[in-house]
Amino acid sequence: MQKDTIYEDATETAKKIKKELKKAFPKMKFSVTSSKYAGGSSVYVKWIDGPMDEEVKSITNKFKGASVDITDMKVSKSYEYEGKFYNGADFVNTSRKLSAEYKAKIVAHAKTIYEDVYEYEYGYYQKLINAEKDLLQSESESKAHAERNSIENQIEEKGSCSKVRQASVINFGERKEKRELLKMTPEQKLKLMTLEIVFKGKDDLLKALFDEGQTIDELFSSLAKSMFEINDVNQGYIKHFVRN
Repeated sequence: MQKDTIYEDATETAKKIKKELKKAFPKMKFSVTSSKYAGGSSVYVKWIDGPMDEEVKSITNKFKGASVDITDMKVSKSYEYEGKFYNGADFVNTSRKLSAEYKAKIVAHAKTIYEDVYEYEYGYYQKLINAEKDLLQSESESKAHAERNSIENQIEEKGSCSKVRQASVINFGERKEKRELLKMTPEQKLKLMTLEIVFKGKDDLLKALFDEGQTIDELFSSLAKSMFEINDVNQGYIKHFVRN
């Protein structure tokens, strides 16, 4: 059941409309004014370029306080706003203008779609509307494509960095590490990478063992002995690698 209707001045309706337009199009500047006349009132919304007329009307039409029936008689009605019902301005009129620069851009695009585009021909403005929609869609698709490419490039860059990190041995400290790596044999490098995997998350422990003076070969040998001294583990490896 509808609650009691609150009757308001057209200026109050205009304030609500301006508030909702600001929410929907925060970067757009709208002129929202109201006017009273004998028998009613109206709100006028004007702007340049920006959202198309139908987009703005999807918001402003909700605030109409009257409609016209088949006999051209005004029929009052209320609108709901934030849980309350109001009756304010009878009508809300919208007027969008195109800047010379933007209009020229739309006309140029229209000429790529239609064979003839003349300002005084029938259907000229509908052609411009269709051309603008097509232009906006093309620009939106181009932007989306560019964003996808950007994301894919970032993923590839991160993937490359990740591969480099995975392929590197433990970083004990850059310059020293490079000098030590150059001294290692391929077998020692493989042992060090194996130790990194086994001690994953325990880099400090592995570093401490090295700091105690143990070599890569000694650490790797100790690890192998400790693993294969456990009979169940030993048997598991043998079953996995040796055929019956």
